[in-house]
Amino acid sequence: MKRFVNFRCFLVMTLFIVPSIIGAALGVLLSGWFYSLSFAAFLAAAWLTVHAFLRKKRRLGLTVSVTIACMLICTVSVVAQGSGRKSELKEGVVYELRGRVESVVHNGQESAAVLKQVTADGKAFAGGVRLSIRPTDHVKLTHMRPGDFISVKASVYFKPLLRNDNIDGAGFVGDIRYGGDADEGAIDLSFGTPSPVEFLRFSMQETLNNFISPYGELAYSMITGSKGGLDHEIRGYYNVSGLSHLLAVSGLHIGVLLAAVGFLLERLRVGRIAKLVILCALMAFYCVLADFAPGVVRASIMCLFGLVGRLLGRRRDPLNTLCFAAALMLTVQPFYLFHIGFLMSMSAVLGLVLFSRFFIRLFRRLEPKSADRLPRPVRWLFGKLLLPGIAASLSAQLGVTPITLYYFHSFPSYAVLANVLVLPLVQIAFVAVFVTMLLAMLVPAAGIVLSYAGAGLALIDTIAAWISRLPLADIRLFGGITLLSILALYFLMSRFVMFGRKKWVYTVVCALLAVLVVGLNNISPAADKTVLAASGYGDVTSLVIDAGQCYVVGDCRSAPVIGSAMTAAKKRKITAVYVNNLTEDAAETLIRVARDYPIGAVYCPALADYPGLYLLARADIPFYLTYPDTDTGGGIALYANQTFCAFYYKNGKTGILFLGYGVPAADIPDPLINACGVIRAYNFTDTSYQKRLYLTNYPPDDRTDKQPDGLASAQGRVLALDTQ
Repeated sequence: MKRFVNFRCFLVMTLFIVPSIIGAALGVLLSGWFYSLSFAAFLAAAWLTVHAFLRKKRRLGLTVSVTIACMLICTVSVVAQGSGRKSELKEGVVYELRGRVESVVHNGQESAAVLKQVTADGKAFAGGVRLSIRPTDHVKLTHMRPGDFISVKASVYFKPLLRNDNIDGAGFVGDIRYGGDADEGAIDLSFGTPSPVEFLRFSMQETLNNFISPYGELAYSMITGSKGGLDHEIRGYYNVSGLSHLLAVSGLHIGVLLAAVGFLLERLRVGRIAKLVILCALMAFYCVLADFAPGVVRASIMCLFGLVGRLLGRRRDPLNTLCFAAALMLTVQPFYLFHIGFLMSMSAVLGLVLFSRFFIRLFRRLEPKSADRLPRPVRWLFGKLLLPGIAASLSAQLGVTPITLYYFHSFPSYAVLANVLVLPLVQIAFVAVFVTMLLAMLVPAAGIVLSYAGAGLALIDTIAAWISRLPLADIRLFGGITLLSILALYFLMSRFVMFGRKKWVYTVVCALLAVLVVGLNNISPAADKTVLAASGYGDVTSLVIDAGQCYVVGDCRSAPVIGSAMTAAKKRKITAVYVNNLTEDAAETLIRVARDYPIGAVYCPALADYPGLYLLARADIPFYLTYPDTDTGGGIALYANQTFCAFYYKNGKTGILFLGYGVPAADIPDPLINACGVIRAYNFTDTSYQKRLYLTNYPPDDRTDKQPDGLASAQGRVLALDTQ
């Protein structure tokens, strides 16, 4: 019988472990029927075990036997952890929260703190809280550090594992069970004692910011993976240029560091056992420093596997090594399967394993014969650096494309070019900055050396910013869960599957299927008149889809809120924005949104001289002052008086009233209220208007006696209402 795939024990383990985890997770979170997927995987593994031993294939039989044990561990772990994750706090109730700061995000786009060891009214509860903070004077946010303690009065909401059809693997691994909102001024900050690792990170961050500013936060992000202090604009152009992996600690970073240390140990003639111990200690230290980021853990496992294999004289098998890392990580923590860092890391290496050799051979076949007459240094440059670099960049980009489209809905067109230009620089700059940073921490006078080492980062940053400004640098593409099936098609197209002489036929078919999957996922919803509501703290913003046009209505205080609604609607541009109050914050939000979604026009009430108008004019975004009862298109008109304004949408079978943050429905005239069957508001507080459908950010307070006839709360999700 012809063999299509060579046997790899850890590949078999991974192929059985993954469906068992998916079935158990969906069974806990959605319906018990999904347990049948795990049961089917167990039956298939049991049958394969019996079949292997009957055919005297002991290696296969032992592999599947171990696989069944791992599947059992994963299934029990998922069921136990998933079913045990329940809310201990009531939503809508204001608690006196006190907790220890574990991490801080403050980058101009969002401000938040992750709290652990949290108490509510003096009573401890399980899980952490991600507290979104609305800045006032930025003083407390600037001085807040891990290890400090926060006290604040705020309500919290439970963060379910399944949100917007995605399982929140990162939230589960980090044990973030609740979300909350607070103003900076309401926070009481008390300084605490950081742990040794937190103190080390803070010392590194302070050293980098002191000597290589303004690239200190960039260097700190590259070394530790922490992007909390990195400016949102910088993160944006790294994403667009396809270099965002540099900001997340991955196998590239630890590989470069191990290669440098390994080279040094060889020059010092350190023995093989001692070298293995030193490199293992370095990997363990880096895992702790990077807070066990999935990319670092994966790279460490693969490096350890390779080092031990070399010590024992075994031949390298990158696919088997990758599957070993995946199987081990999933057995220890099954919810890694839904962690974006894990998926990005695994898919990038999978692309390298599947396609890098193919691209190198292809480029060498296409190499002209006249290339032999080139000088030897030029041939070495092309043969050893340029062609392998292009092949690696292409392969990794192919691998991560399904994941990036599914999670980020963006395709960086020049990612291969950016990586070919930058990766050689990164390898030198990373080692130089890391070594000189440690030296400057020990001997502050050596900081001058660190400042010179930062020149490489400046060049990398310049290249990333330049590439992000090229035409069509970022193509907006959307995708659902079916996009992940492309990874299976990749495997069928690779050299590991042997179809014989008709290999090219199957490869073409798989490639066409992959393109078809992407195309089907980018078909916009059929509903012609739809309102989408997304939740944000102190922000009531909605999307109106009318005759194929897209309109944004509301406070417009958060770019991520608008982006989540645009993604749900699968829209690539905004026809017009209707903003309640064009403050500088609202204008800056719209400028950030316009980088991803072009804005046709901005309309604001002609009631005052808004400071945000000058920012929009500087950004070349058209804006117009509108007056009450003036229809500016899309069926959206303005109501305003001396104290506030509101927009209402009068197309479709019902009227929808859009109220801004802090605007009560009781202040709206009766004729307008009576014409609107739907009220979009921050929360339900107006008990006089119960016979309405309310679309709110948060559910009503438990102490509210009267409830509306219909109410839907976004609360971290995107709600859609078909007005027809």
